[in-house]
Amino acid sequence: MVELPAPLERVVGEVRRQLRNMKLDRTVRRLPGNEVVALRDFLGPQADRILSRFGLIPETVRRRRARRFEEDLRLLNDVLAGTAFGERYWVWGGMLLGWAREGRLLPHDIGDADFCYDAADDELLDRAEPALLAAGFRRWYSFLDNTGTRTERIFIRHGALFEFFRLHPAEQDMQEYHLYGTGPTGLVEAVGLLPRLDLEPFDFLGRTWRKPVDHEKVLELHYGDWRTPDPTWGYLDDNAIVRTREWRPVGAR
Repeated sequence: MVELPAPLERVVGEVRRQLRNMKLDRTVRRLPGNEVVALRDFLGPQADRILSRFGLIPETVRRRRARRFEEDLRLLNDVLAGTAFGERYWVWGGMLLGWAREGRLLPHDIGDADFCYDAADDELLDRAEPALLAAGFRRWYSFLDNTGTRTERIFIRHGALFEFFRLHPAEQDMQEYHLYGTGPTGLVEAVGLLPRLDLEPFDFLGRTWRKPVDHEKVLELHYGDWRTPDPTWGYLDDNAIVRTREWRPVGAR
C-alpha cells in the first residue's frame, strides 16, 4: 500500500469524512445535461475549501483566485443592480467581517460570499435569477429545511460560492435564518435569530452594497469578539444560533 505524504493524507481523510457525512446524494435532484459538469460544479468548491484549509493552494494561485473572486463579486453587484432585487439584499458573514475588521476580503474566506434577503422578496430573487444565469453564474444547490421550505440559495461562478440566506419573521420582531452542517450524530439544521435590521449603503471593492446600520452589533451577535481573529471559529459556532435539530431534508435542489 502506497504511503501518502502527511499533508495529502490529511486531505484524503477530510474528503472521506465529508463524503461519509454528505447524504445529499439521496436528496439532490438530478440535473439535466452533462452530469460530469454538474458533479464537478458540486464538488469543486468543496475541494477548494479543503485544500485552502490545509494550506495546499500556492500563494500565486491564491492571489489569482482572489482577483477573480473580486471581479465576480463586482459582476454580481452590477447584474443585480439592474433588477428589482438590487436593493433588497445585504452583505453579512465573512464578507461583512472582512470589510469591518480589515477593510478587505478575509484571505481564508476567498471563494465564499454570504448575503441575506427578506423572505418577502423571494419573488424578486426569482426574477433576478435569469440575469445572473445570463452573466455566467450557475445554480449550485439550495437548502430546504425540515418542512421543505427553501431557506438558502447558492450560485457558483469560477468555483466560488455566492450564498443567499432567506430571513423570515419570528417572534418579538426577530428574523430567523437556517444553517446546515454535520454534528456528532449526523446532519443538523441550526436556527439563528437576529433582530430586524435597518440597512444602509456602503462602498467596498469599487461597488456600493447594503449592510446593517449597526453592523458592529450584528457582528458581535454572530462572532462575539469579532475584532480578534479566531482561526478555530466555524459557522456552527455562530452565537446567534438558538437551537439545533436533526436535519431530515425532504429534498434539496
